[in-house]
Amino acid sequence: MNIKVPEYVEKIKPYPPGKPIDEVKREIGVEKVIKLASNENPLGPSPKALEAIVKGLGDLHRYPDGSCFYLRRRLSEKYGWPFDAIDIENSLNEIIEMVLKAFASDGDEIVVPQPSFLMYNL
Repeated sequence: MNIKVPEYVEKIKPYPPGKPIDEVKREIGVEKVIKLASNENPLGPSPKALEAIVKGLGDLHRYPDGSCFYLRRRLSEKYGWPFDAIDIENSLNEIIEMVLKAFASDGDEIVVPQPSFLMYNL
């Protein structure tokens, strides 16, 4: 079977992730590195987050609720937003992609500021 990959897909360059802290320490010879360039929290996770993780370890082998029902319900209650108007995604990349798929068509022109989200080569 011969699968034709569109040219624009072949031209996509992989996202270069930030270097791990251990690699930076080795490269520049320091013991303490606070990483700010990779959207990582230098303070670490909150104690409440760690508590929730430990509490959920017993269900680690199960798929999570992909619809984020309880989170959406709580946000709806707290802010008074309609439940069905709340969408939870895994990353800003997914949200940008979803908006573009919903509103942009082939040949459309889109105005994007520079600098922009690093995932996209503009």
